[in-house]
Amino acid sequence: MITSIILRTALLANSIAIILHLLTNWLDGISLFMLLAFQFVIISGYFINKIVTQVVASIDRELNDVDIIIRKKQALS
Repeated sequence: MITSIILRTALLANSIAIILHLLTNWLDGISLFMLLAFQFVIISGYFINKIVTQVVASIDRELNDVDIIIRKKQALS
């Protein structure tokens, strides 16, 4: 969750930098290509984070199911 907040904040900050660059050419040392590349990296990281979180949650559910089955077998024996 914290990673998601950090990535969303970075996405917002980079979006503002791109808008400022397009409107005012305020960021002289940074090219628009660099800002767009960084935007792509942030978005990719956000979606990778979501996928990894879902995979970890799925594995956790499966392990809980296995734990329940083991406890039931131990209770029966």
